[in-house]
Amino acid sequence: MLSFTARKHTRRVLARSARFLSSGATNAEQPSLLQHVYVHHVSQTVLQHMQDKQSAWLCRHGLDRGLQLASNGTFCLSFPSRPGYDADRVWTWYDPVQKQHWLSVYRHHKIIGRFLLFDSRNTLQTNQPLVIMDEMRRQIGDTVDHMITYIDEHDRKRDNGGQENK
Repeated sequence: MLSFTARKHTRRVLARSARFLSSGATNAEQPSLLQHVYVHHVSQTVLQHMQDKQSAWLCRHGLDRGLQLASNGTFCLSFPSRPGYDADRVWTWYDPVQKQHWLSVYRHHKIIGRFLLFDSRNTLQTNQPLVIMDEMRRQIGDTVDHMITYIDEHDRKRDNGGQENK
């Protein structure tokens, strides 16, 4: 599943080489299975919450196998692909103008939701950074849970033939 080891702004992520795993490559040709990859702390908090609190949901939807990390510290979780369809996905992104971190959902050929994770402009200045981090983690966790409920409701309406109001 998703696994992180904190080390400043670097996270260790399992990066398998399909070529090595599916061929007769020798040990000398074996690529490193672990690579250091930057994951922004907001994206890491989202992934950690999903792993700790929503792992059954991730597995049920096949998202436990579709993680891609971007060099800017964001991520994309892809639903299993279906022939003839764009891959549905959940991803984080950062708006540098508004200084906001977002979580978005693309499902059934359209964006069905955008969820504000963190607004850097509203960061409190305090001498208690751990309090701020705990509050940020709680808010991000609540947002992730809301997104999951939203996806489930969207899918339920779609499966029942109803049209979601968006």
